[in-house]
Amino acid sequence: MTSRPINEALDEGDPAKTLDMLLNPSAKLTDVDPSIAQHYHNKLGQGSTSVMEERSCGVFNLS
Repeated sequence: MTSRPINEALDEGDPAKTLDMLLNPSAKLTDVDPSIAQHYHNKLGQGSTSVMEERSCGVFNLS
């Protein structure tokens, strides 16, 4: 699984769908806690926004 389904769920703004994508066995993630779905959605959304902003500026910082 690529990150595309997770990113699409983030773009839709639906924490439940983001959680579904994280729990999908093809995502190969372990220890995903459904009780903090909103937290995952918020943090992953922040990271996605930061990456897109940095790419648009021609800068990519992994630190």
